[in-house]
Amino acid sequence: MAYTTGDDGDGPMPFGLSIVDSICGIHAVQGILAALIRRQKTGTGGLIELSLLESAVNFQFELFTTHYHSTQAIKRSRISNGNPLLGAPYGIYKTKDGYIALAMMSMPLLQEALGIAQLKEYAQNDVFEKRDEIKEIIAKQLLVKETRYWLQRLLNLGLWASDVNNWDALVQTELFKNIKMQNRIDLGAGKGFATTRCPIRIDGEHILSEKAAPLLGEHTEKIKEEFLL
Repeated sequence: MAYTTGDDGDGPMPFGLSIVDSICGIHAVQGILAALIRRQKTGTGGLIELSLLESAVNFQFELFTTHYHSTQAIKRSRISNGNPLLGAPYGIYKTKDGYIALAMMSMPLLQEALGIAQLKEYAQNDVFEKRDEIKEIIAKQLLVKETRYWLQRLLNLGLWASDVNNWDALVQTELFKNIKMQNRIDLGAGKGFATTRCPIRIDGEHILSEKAAPLLGEHTEKIKEEFLL
């Protein structure tokens, strides 16, 4: 994972979040739910076991599958790397006033959207073999105009592209406001703080809670009493 982040030539780069901790927790939920369903069907319980390493390996199943079956080493692109297994133009690029993310797309349509005559020299099957060449051409062109200009041209042709927001910009977007991700935690005595809610909706309802995490040992006696019962 530290290799896939950053561009070719960079050293190992840590992922910016505690991703393996989160993924292992998600795997735990999946395992618990599977055991509960089996118990409901068969009456047999189960022991759920996980490790951070196993979750980290599973999270990279595409990379490991490629590693097992390919004679070529997995290689990051030199410019705007987004995924070492994907071809041009996949990645994030600088524009005149910000950044724009590009996903997989048709080369002829990309050429039309960006107005780069040089891209006509490349066929669709060149997007991986000549990935860095294509990306370098795109990167230079995108610097000429603002993100909004390029985004409109790309989206008008149905291409997968998005502006790249920082946190301040994201929370001001209509999309963020519509999903209502903010949740307030009550600490009592008029104190509290804002955080994010659970991303799951059940029957169209958001899962919100004002309850704060318990203090260390807050429920120890209650738990002891339950076990004594």
